[in-house]
Amino acid sequence: LAPLSPQITEGVRAGAARAHAEVKAVFDAEIRQLPPARRARFTTLLIAACSWPLWNLLRQDLNLSQARAREAMTAMIAAVIERELKARGDIAG
Repeated sequence: LAPLSPQITEGVRAGAARAHAEVKAVFDAEIRQLPPARRARFTTLLIAACSWPLWNLLRQDLNLSQARAREAMTAMIAAVIERELKARGDIAG
């Protein structure tokens, strides 16, 4: 419906912007530790790993319980952060 309605399109965009801002706020310390050139990609990966569509995929398409879906998302978020720590040399790769 969003493509057919400017109001719905704007509502979807506003909701996404709020979700993105929340992820950025939660992970602000981790984001700020990175060189500016790597922040955008890292933030994009975190937003994807924390997204409602991912939660929906895990719960509805893969039929995971809330606990299993939470574990899966936590593992993906941890992997994103670990990858950046390795790239920075903070942990051995």
